[in-house]
Amino acid sequence: MNMANEKKATIHKHILKLSYDNTTLSQYDDFRIYKNATILSPGEWTDCITHSPVVYSSKELEKSATNWKENYLDLDHSFAVNDRIGYVKNPHAENGCVKADLYIFKKVQAGIDTIQRIDVGLVNGVSAELTTQDRYDYTTDKYMAEDIVFLGAAVCCHPASDGAKVR
Repeated sequence: MNMANEKKATIHKHILKLSYDNTTLSQYDDFRIYKNATILSPGEWTDCITHSPVVYSSKELEKSATNWKENYLDLDHSFAVNDRIGYVKNPHAENGCVKADLYIFKKVQAGIDTIQRIDVGLVNGVSAELTTQDRYDYTTDKYMAEDIVFLGAAVCCHPASDGAKVR
């Protein structure tokens, strides 16, 4: 086997601080929209599933910023019905980061509670849920994320990636 071309398919959930454009915070009847939230930024991040560091380059993030299989928004990576609180919309690359608008439902209790916690500063993290093809780079002795496919994101308290936050 040629070790220089070794790849492995991996699912990751990276937790980042929630960052968004506060001046464009929107109110609608059904949703609170946090515009331009940072979903994932370049760097070496260790996710909560594999506990293994993976390098996300700005080039790969820019290439895959609009590559979304799904667009759900949940709480703490939960697949429980009551923890689904909204959608991730309008994904795009900006300054090497993946950014998007977070639509949180105002008509479900978990959404209302999350909006209130974000607004008072108790919660400010977001975590990308994604799959990658991780290529081992022997020159850096690190795995490099390639072929990134975003599944959704989660609002959380402790992000893995610096700068990934609502505010």
